Amino acid sequence: MSARDQAWLGEMADAERHEQLARAATSAMEEYGAGAARLASSTVEGRTRDGWVVVKVDGTGEVHQVTLRPEAVTRYSPSALGKVVTHTLRTAQLRAREAFEREVAKLSEPPALAESDELLRRARLD
Repeated sequence: MSARDQAWLGEMADAERHEQLARAATSAMEEYGAGAARLASSTVEGRTRDGWVVVKVDGTGEVHQVTLRPEAVTRYSPSALGKVVTHTLRTAQLRAREAFEREVAKLSEPPALAESDELLRRARLD
């Protein structure tokens, strides 16, 4: 087989592999979107040390629940209660965001994308 034929067969194999990788990358991106949506809707609970204030927020920072035990209302002044609730919410939102970003990062590097990137890089060099 001539060098020209071998080169042509190599290009065809790369084209077929690239098509396979494109399909795999498309599928991976769809899975990524579904996974990111699932992670964004996962809730994180935050609470004060005394347990009088409990909050639940999701990965987008949306507040889903705030629970105040009777002790919180009777033993904190109104301004102190506001500060405690705000601090507890903000801390929970930061934790939820960090968890979301950490888990989404795991979804963002499917092998098909890495291999597709390598094929594209090689094609640019040719």
